[in-house]
Amino acid sequence: MTVFVPNADAAPAVVNGVYLPLMFISGAFFPLASGSVLAKISSYFPIRPFVLASFNVLNPHNPTAAINSAWLENLAIWFAVALLFAIRRFSWLPRRRA
Repeated sequence: MTVFVPNADAAPAVVNGVYLPLMFISGAFFPLASGSVLAKISSYFPIRPFVLASFNVLNPHNPTAAINSAWLENLAIWFAVALLFAIRRFSWLPRRRA
């Protein structure tokens, strides 16, 4: 997100403007039916698999606390893409704005 943030004062607004809607559609605040359109859309983002994995591990009614491999694959792909983007775009030196 640092690529899109012009200064430290704008950071909370930019990050929350992306993160909170993703959390909302991913079912972090309320349960989603697994076959719903919203659940299918949010399964492509990294928050939904993380929420499902967390709930599955912490569910006291689930005798096996196994994590679905598809959730881990989704998180690994997002991690790899974010890492590549960060390696290419991140700089400790401030950028000059025109």
